[in-house]
Amino acid sequence: MSPDGGAATTVGPTDADWPALRGSLVAGVSPDQPAGALERLFRDAQTEREGGAPSLSLTVLRAGRPTDEPVAARIGFALDQARALGFLNAFVFELSQRVSVSPAFFEIARQLNDTGRPEDRLRLEALSDVFVGFDEPDQIIRGMQLGRTNTCLIEVRGDAGAKRGTGILIAPNLVLTTFHTFAGSGCLMSVPNPDGGPPGWKAAPGARANVTATFNHSRDFRYGAPSIRNGRKVPLAEDWLVSASGSDGMDPDHLDYAILRLEQAPPAFPRGFETARRGFPRTEADRARIHLFQHPEGAPLRVAAGSASRVVDELARIGHNANSLPGASGGACTDREFRVFAIHQGAVDDAPGGEQAFSAALGNSVNVAVPIHAILDHAGELPRGAVAASEALFVATPEGRRPLIGRAVTKDWIGDALRPEGKRILVVTGETGVGKSFTARILEAMLPDEDHEIRVLRENDRFHVMDPIALAGLLLRDEAAAAALPRHADSGMTVSQWARGPLMEAFSRAMRARLGRPPSAGGRPLWLVLDDLDKATIAETGGLRDFLYALYREAAQGDDDWLRVALLGFRGDFGALPSQGLEWEEVTEVAQPDIVHWLRTLDLALGHEDDAARRSGRNKLARMMMQLARSIPPGLSRIAHVAEFLGVSVLSYADIDGTGG
Repeated sequence: MSPDGGAATTVGPTDADWPALRGSLVAGVSPDQPAGALERLFRDAQTEREGGAPSLSLTVLRAGRPTDEPVAARIGFALDQARALGFLNAFVFELSQRVSVSPAFFEIARQLNDTGRPEDRLRLEALSDVFVGFDEPDQIIRGMQLGRTNTCLIEVRGDAGAKRGTGILIAPNLVLTTFHTFAGSGCLMSVPNPDGGPPGWKAAPGARANVTATFNHSRDFRYGAPSIRNGRKVPLAEDWLVSASGSDGMDPDHLDYAILRLEQAPPAFPRGFETARRGFPRTEADRARIHLFQHPEGAPLRVAAGSASRVVDELARIGHNANSLPGASGGACTDREFRVFAIHQGAVDDAPGGEQAFSAALGNSVNVAVPIHAILDHAGELPRGAVAASEALFVATPEGRRPLIGRAVTKDWIGDALRPEGKRILVVTGETGVGKSFTARILEAMLPDEDHEIRVLRENDRFHVMDPIALAGLLLRDEAAAAALPRHADSGMTVSQWARGPLMEAFSRAMRARLGRPPSAGGRPLWLVLDDLDKATIAETGGLRDFLYALYREAAQGDDDWLRVALLGFRGDFGALPSQGLEWEEVTEVAQPDIVHWLRTLDLALGHEDDAARRSGRNKLARMMMQLARSIPPGLSRIAHVAEFLGVSVLSYADIDGTGG
C-alpha cells in the first residue's frame, strides 16, 4: 500500500521498452488455450487489482475488433489493455500460473516485477519459483488418495529369485509396470520380430502363479504408532500379458514396460489413474513439480516430491529428481493435478551412456522415466469392457459418494453379463422406496464410461408412449440413421409384425454400426435401463410394446453381444420375456448382515486384518446403523438414509476419502 493508504503504483516498462517486451510475452504464451481463458484471466487480474468487481471486461474492450482475430493479436491486445489499466503485473502472473507459457515468459515476468522498491521485492519474492506455483489442498487430498488406492506392489518369483517393483492401475483391471522387473524370472518369453526390430513378448506357461499385485500395502497412522496394512492381493488373469516392450537402458525402441491383466478389478477402487496421454505436465519448462508413488524395496507405499525436466524425444524419456530406491520401478510420476505422465524407470547412471545422453537436457536430474504417451502409442488399443470394480463399494449421487449396501444379485449380474454366455437381462422388482432406481447408479459405478454406453430412460422421458421409430431414433442418436429405418406404412404387415421384424432388424444393424465392433472384439456395449416401469404403462398400440419385447429378445438371444437391458419395476407380461438369459432381483429393505458384509469387504480392500477387534467393530457399527434405520418414518427410503449415515461414519472408521471411493 502507498503511504496514504491507496494502492501502490507499480513501475512498469517504459513506452520505448514495451513493444519488445510485449512481443516476447506474446511469443511466450501458447496459442492453444481453452475458449474464454483470456477473458477469465483478464477479469481475475483486474479483480485482484481493484479489490472488487472488474470495471471493464475484455469483451467490452474488444468491441469493434474482428471476431476472427488471430490468437497472438488477442493476447497482445489484452496485454496492452492490462498495462493501460494498471494491472499488467497481476495479468502476467495469472497467465504464468494458469496457461501454458515458456521459460522466457517467466524471466520477463521477473523483469516486470523488479522495480527496486522494497514492497515490490516482496512481490518478487512471492513469485520467486513460478514453476512451482500454488497447490489446492483438496486436490492434494484427492491425489494422495488416488495414489494410495491405485498403486500396487508387484512381486515376481522366478529363476533368479524374487524381485519387487511398483505397478499402477491404468484401467479397471489393467496394471502398468516396468519390463525389467521380470528380468531373469523366466515369466516372459521373447517372440522374434519378422521385420528385424525389437522382439515381441508372451507369457511363459505357468508363469501366472509367480506374479502378484498387492493393492493398498501402506502404513496406518490413525492410532498413534503406525501399523502396516498388508493390502489386498489380486491374482492375474489367465491371459495376463496385454502388451510389453523390452528393457535396454534408454534405447527409445525399448520402452521398458509391461501391461498386466488382473483376474478382476480390485474391490473399492473402481477407476484407475487418469493418464495425461499427451505426456509432460505443465508446458516444457524445467523443474515442473511431480510426485512419484512407489514401493521402495517392497516397503509400504511412499510418495516422493521432485521436479522433472522436458521430454527428451529422441530417447523417449523424461528426467526427474524425485527420490527413489530399487523397487520404485513402475511407480507413477504424476503432475500437480495427479495425472500420470510417466512411469519411473530407474537412475540415469544405470543405463549405458545415460549420463552423456542426458547431460545437456536434464541438468541435475538423476532419475529417468518413460512417458505415458510413448507407452500407450506402442501398446495400441487396450482391451475394453471390463467391470470397473469387482465389488463396488461406493456409488456417485448428486449429494456425493454413498456406500453401496447389498444388491449382490445386481453386482454379480453386471459381471456375468459381460461373459459371452452370461445373462443379459436384469429384472428388478420391489416395493416403493427400496432403491430399484438406484440400479442405474450401480451400473455407472461399476462400468467405466469410456468402455460402456449407459442409457437410462425414466417415466418423465415419456419413452413409454413413444412411437417405436421415435424410441429407436432416441437410442441411435443419429437422425440420418433413424430416418432410414423402415416405416410401417411401407411394410404391408401388421404393426406387430413390422415392429418385431423389419424395424427391429434395421435398428439392430444401425446400432451395431454406431457402436462399432462388438464387445467381444473390443467394442462398447449398450446398457439400456428402463426405469419406473411400475409407473409407466407401455402403450398398447402403435407397435411400441412389440418393439420393446423384440429388443429384449435381441439382448438375450442375439448373435452379437452389443446389448444389455435392465428393467426396473417391471410388471408387464413375464411370460413374454425370453426364458433364457434372464436374471431377477427383488430389492428389499436393508438388513444388518448387508451392512456387516459391506464393512468387511471394505476392511479387506484396505488391507486390514480380519481379527476379532475388527469383527466386533463392524457388528457394533452395523447395529447402530440399523437403530437409525428404524427411526426413519415409513414411506421414506431407509436404505438411502442408512447409506448416508454410514458414509459419514465410515470416514473415521476406515480412514478413506468418502468422495473418492
